[in-house]
Amino acid sequence: MAAEIKKDERLATLRSIRSKMKEKRVTTAELAKKLQMDSVNLSDFLFSRKVPDTRLIEDIWQALEHIEDEEVELEVAVEVETQTKTEVDKIAKLTEIIVNNDKEREDELSFDEEKLTEYLRANFESSQPPVNLGKKIRGIRERAYLSQEELAKNLQPPISSDIVSYWENNMFIPTLDYCVQLSDLGVVTLDWLLK
Repeated sequence: MAAEIKKDERLATLRSIRSKMKEKRVTTAELAKKLQMDSVNLSDFLFSRKVPDTRLIEDIWQALEHIEDEEVELEVAVEVETQTKTEVDKIAKLTEIIVNNDKEREDELSFDEEKLTEYLRANFESSQPPVNLGKKIRGIRERAYLSQEELAKNLQPPISSDIVSYWENNMFIPTLDYCVQLSDLGVVTLDWLLK
């Protein structure tokens, strides 16, 4: 599209853009926002009330492709969060079995889970969180007037609110990156948080 294209070709391109918008369920308002343009003017161009220049058509295509990329990234993020939640639930179940030393429920575990259980049992004493860590995390969250969901979304990378709950109940220890973010949020030292 680098060379100047004829009016008929521009109108055909606009029809293709409208078709793509319909297929991907992108509204004129969304596309206008991405272009930092008034949606009424964009609508005039898209529905041939005004004929845009070649540069504007290129910008519209690029913005539409960028919106599609964002949708794919969002779908991937949702899929990863779902997988992470499943893994966290599995680890929580294992942790519960180990903490309660529940020999009767061990038959629920698959072969891989059995190996993980043995590993966790062997290393459980050395991996216990500090006694007050969960209380401190909850206190930081409450002083910031955040719900578990809000805190989970504010952390980078965002996590499930279930993980925040696990931290607050001393079921898991946050990674160092999250501990740093939590200490920054609470305006406390990392040393204080982890003692």
